[in-house]
Amino acid sequence: MQNLADRIRAVRKKLGINQVELGDILGCTEGKIKGWEQGKTLTIKPKDTVLLESKYGFNREWLENGEGDMMINQGDLVLNDISTISAMLNGNISIPYYKDINASAGYGCTNGECKPARITLIASMLPVSGKNIEAIKVMGNSMSGTIEDDDVIFINKDDCEVQDGKIYVVYLCDEVYVKRLFTEPKTKAIILKSDNPLFPQLNADCDDFKVIGRVIANMQISKL
Repeated sequence: MQNLADRIRAVRKKLGINQVELGDILGCTEGKIKGWEQGKTLTIKPKDTVLLESKYGFNREWLENGEGDMMINQGDLVLNDISTISAMLNGNISIPYYKDINASAGYGCTNGECKPARITLIASMLPVSGKNIEAIKVMGNSMSGTIEDDDVIFINKDDCEVQDGKIYVVYLCDEVYVKRLFTEPKTKAIILKSDNPLFPQLNADCDDFKVIGRVIANMQISKL
């Protein structure tokens, strides 16, 4: 089992950041990060683990005591805003980015009626490889805690088979949604759920329903 020093270093390696940058994320000094990594501080506060879990997907139990996997929702969202612009510019994967299209409406424009910009990423920044990955912006707070308003999300359009609890972009009754999908065991009906408890669940009971693809990553980069 890794000690806290090893886990903090693993967090930084995963995010590709230095001690100062991790301190900025947690609202603390570089000295606090050094204390962890030098083994002088042996505990981590709940507010720090909650932030790293909610924003970047790290497993809180793993952060606190080394139990379980490093990341939650493995295979779900693993790309984070700490990935720098400079790293992106040196990348080798070019992805269509529909900058002026929000996930809440108008996704049909990606069928070729409008020309996308391009996002260039290094291969390791995405959890899967594939030629059918696109990026759009999210509008709204229904997935807050996992995906925030104005995040850029990356969609694998080759992955449309519903897996319970995974996040998808779907077309439903003339609207486009980003939701977690679940299949009702008895009726096999598709249920759309938000991570924000203030938003009610939706039922895919409209004839005009289509899974566009699974969300494999999200990014908070204002310059895109």
